[in-house]
Amino acid sequence: MLPGTSSVSLGIREAMNDFRSIGVPAEGGGSDIGRKALWVIRELGLPAIVKACVSCRSTRHHPTGKFRVNANGKLLDVWMLICCELCGRTTKIPIHERVYLQALDSERLLMFENNDPAMVRDLAVDGALAGKAAYQLDWSGTWELETDMLSCELGREDPAPLKVIIRFDSQCPSGSRS
Repeated sequence: MLPGTSSVSLGIREAMNDFRSIGVPAEGGGSDIGRKALWVIRELGLPAIVKACVSCRSTRHHPTGKFRVNANGKLLDVWMLICCELCGRTTKIPIHERVYLQALDSERLLMFENNDPAMVRDLAVDGALAGKAAYQLDWSGTWELETDMLSCELGREDPAPLKVIIRFDSQCPSGSRS
């Protein structure tokens, strides 16, 4: 999902990750598609986590790719570890606090214990988690648009409609965005 867009339901998210075609008719043009363009939206990386560092007051962090899981009796705490881009200090983002071990799905717990990269990615782009943990996501520089036609070709006065095929190179994040 591009910065500034709204949340996407699971069904729409799956559809967005497939090929999509959008026919754009030219002014007064017919229904035949005369020109085609492929636009590929490529993820360059995860968004920066905007949160003040307690050591250097920098505001940019990135996920370390690790979780910390701590058990105290039957209660469990899970944090995602993030690192300050300036000084390297590690900070914890709470994922689960004081939950009963039985309340957490065993497969999900195993993903935390094994530092599952997909889980890190999902939580790093989770806008609801960002709101709960009081940080924002900075999406600048995280997406790239590649086109197979020059921008001057898009604006030309051609009577032929343009069919744009949009492909997402990786899955679009779901959930609300900060």
